[in-house]
Amino acid sequence: INYRFKKITEKSGLSIHFHALRHTFATRCVETVSYTHLDVYKRQE
Repeated sequence: INYRFKKITEKSGLSIHFHALRHTFATRCVETVSYTHLDVYKRQE
C-alpha cells in the first residue's frame, strides 16, 4: 500500500506521507466517538 501511495503522490505532485493519513483517520475516529458519546449522554438526561 505504501509503495502505491508513494507513486500516486509523486505523480500528482502532492507532498504527503501515508502516516499522515493514518493519523488523520485515527483523529477523526476519536472525534466521532467523542461527539457520539456526548450526544447519547445528553439524550439520557
